[in-house]
Amino acid sequence: MFSDSGPEHEHQLPAGPGVPPGVCGGKVDTEFIPRHYDQLFPTETVSDATLCQAALALLLDEQRQTLRAALLSRDPFSPYCSQPGVRFNHRLRRQVALTAADGAAHTVSVCSDGEGRHTMTVGDREYQVSGSLTEQDGVLTLTSDVSGEVTHVQVVPQADAVHVFTETGVRSLRLPEPKFRAAGGAAAAGGDAVAPMPGVVEKVMVTDGDTVKAGDPLVVIIAMKMEYVIKAPAAGVVEKVMYRVGDNVAKNALLVHMKSDEAEGGAADSEETD
Repeated sequence: MFSDSGPEHEHQLPAGPGVPPGVCGGKVDTEFIPRHYDQLFPTETVSDATLCQAALALLLDEQRQTLRAALLSRDPFSPYCSQPGVRFNHRLRRQVALTAADGAAHTVSVCSDGEGRHTMTVGDREYQVSGSLTEQDGVLTLTSDVSGEVTHVQVVPQADAVHVFTETGVRSLRLPEPKFRAAGGAAAAGGDAVAPMPGVVEKVMVTDGDTVKAGDPLVVIIAMKMEYVIKAPAAGVVEKVMYRVGDNVAKNALLVHMKSDEAEGGAADSEETD
């Protein structure tokens, strides 16, 4: 007989070698996993080493994107094409804020010497960090040295997160929202056109005061030898075009500031073309 009225289901099973008597009698506890879920599947904590790797991956990817923009630039001396951290008698300091999947907030304090060496502080612990980022077949591999421990992990740096593939699983760490988006709320920045990566402005299709529809092209930038068409996500009016043709732009730079007709919207879409 079979009964699904409770966590202990009754279902007569044939007896045999290795089958517990209770199972043969039909007593099967189907609530064991939910009852002990926290013990069976504990939440993976993010180690200090992984936080350092995530911060290093972001720094190295930023340098990689800057170099690509410099190769495409018409002005190699533009500040958008200069490598961060290379200044005489100066040590670059920055805070990298990361939020783990469980909502835990972490801050990695980075002090760089401009020659590829970084002192990273997580909580009250300090680490000496260096490494390199290589790309093969579209996969980024981070080779890192965190206070003498050398590891090789795959990483995926993105605009809003960085993913580190460790031996025990992937660690996804979210990045804070850019200040220019957060300042006015989602509605204020909903129709703005933002550069998805460093590049050079190739075309500007609108001028101040123009009325556009959702999906209309606003700006074309060249990055990594590809054209990216930045489109309006919603209907609105162009308040200010921030750059001209030939200008270099940084990642997440505000290209076109718009007043959207819709109360809600997302950041401007980009379309890759050959």
